[in-house]
Amino acid sequence: DLDSHTLIMGDVNTPLTISDRSSREKINKEQDNLSKKINILKGIKAEIELITNLYNERMNHHIIDHKQGEILDVYFLITQNNFVFYESNAEFLSELDEKVLNDVVNFYITAKSLIDTYNTNNLSITEIKSLSLKVADNPDSETHVNILQAYMELAAEYAPMIIEIHTKTLEAKENVINSINEELNKLEK
Repeated sequence: DLDSHTLIMGDVNTPLTISDRSSREKINKEQDNLSKKINILKGIKAEIELITNLYNERMNHHIIDHKQGEILDVYFLITQNNFVFYESNAEFLSELDEKVLNDVVNFYITAKSLIDTYNTNNLSITEIKSLSLKVADNPDSETHVNILQAYMELAAEYAPMIIEIHTKTLEAKENVINSINEELNKLEK
């Protein structure tokens, strides 16, 4: 009793394979994307915590002990890129929640600014030590004494900027860790 326009494809037990397959693929892709997002957030969080913990172990007491008007006489050696996980996953960041994205980017920009500030301080300290040796060799050289004094004054004025960026970096760390934790709680439900 079927008309000529009816086509029978199997029976009631025949699965809707094309539809089922595309649904499964869509679900798998969504699960993979969710899993990737969670893993990248956890990786960024781990990188931030490791970097800031190491930094605090090495530098926090110098910041706390610093006296106003003095140079921050500590050479903080920075020879490598410490933001490997962040940079290798940068293309993914646009998929993050906007607040999380802003907090992640803010942390890394602030931390890079802190690194640049320490690099400048390192150069000043190197120059001060070099000039100190020249003055020690020739204490009557008014030129070296004056240049050394100028570097010392500049370095003393620069120290509060380092401390300010240090404080902003640690605040940015707290903000980004809180944002990441909130986002992970939402995603892992």
